[in-house]
Amino acid sequence: MPNDLEEDHIMLFKDIGYRYRNGAVRYGDLAYVLCIDPDLEADGLPHTAFYAWDGGGWGMYEIGRWNAHSICVTQRPKDQAIALGEHGTVRVMGNDDDYDEQIACPGVSLSVMREIRNVGGFAYVCGMDRQVFKRESPGNWIALHGDMPTQPAKDMVFGFESIHGYSEVDVYTVGWHGEIWHFDGAAWTRFASPTAINLTRVCCAEDGWVYACGMQGMLLRGKHDRWEIICQAATDADLWDLEWFGGRLYVATRYALYWLHDDRLELVDVGDAAPITCYSISSADGLLWSIGENDIVAFDGSTWRHVE
Repeated sequence: MPNDLEEDHIMLFKDIGYRYRNGAVRYGDLAYVLCIDPDLEADGLPHTAFYAWDGGGWGMYEIGRWNAHSICVTQRPKDQAIALGEHGTVRVMGNDDDYDEQIACPGVSLSVMREIRNVGGFAYVCGMDRQVFKRESPGNWIALHGDMPTQPAKDMVFGFESIHGYSEVDVYTVGWHGEIWHFDGAAWTRFASPTAINLTRVCCAEDGWVYACGMQGMLLRGKHDRWEIICQAATDADLWDLEWFGGRLYVATRYALYWLHDDRLELVDVGDAAPITCYSISSADGLLWSIGENDIVAFDGSTWRHVE
């Protein structure tokens, strides 16, 4: 186990009844998971149990007194994991670090933060009111949404749910009402979207296409100002995550894992490792994880197995 974990907390999740909120793979033998303590949840207490899976064993960092719901792995300024809470609190873990910091920029009133992703090695955060932030160094966040338009209509809820990019000058965001935006490192451009359905995730894939998914089975593909709906008929369930791995696009609902084949969604054959719950997908270093409320299953490119 890494030195910055508390080895006396190593245990199996099935023994303590924790549930999973989200997770991120860092290496083939190291991943991070955001967990829910059922007792604290029953008491209505905000919290996150921060765990790492290292070399096949579990270790806990600590239980934070705030709800973290999104997590990514960064390389700049350091190779580590960073988790995000809705009020802009972040937890930095790994590479000899384990601490909280707050997204704060002069003159900016923070909205509700929705997602943290790796773009160009850095942590980027997006949220409601079309807010976007970049972490340049420890404790140093900059706002990137300066030229964003104001509220489209009175009392209209709007904002971003997901952000991803090929580089710091090629960034996409998606969100409410089907909005799709692009950042070139200097200015934002809104692209015409083929849907008004809320979009939940964007993925800049290695095949050169950008994919987005959303409610009611919505799946989009495009780049720059040209976007189309992939008219898949496999499910009308809400789609929550996208991940490119091994030359395939993986797609998750809360209860099923698919992959895109010839513009059709096909259920992934995970054999005896079939999960009951899905939601989040993460990959790195030849390893993919599917993380649901009650299940984590891992795929190394040839074999699926449960992570316990």
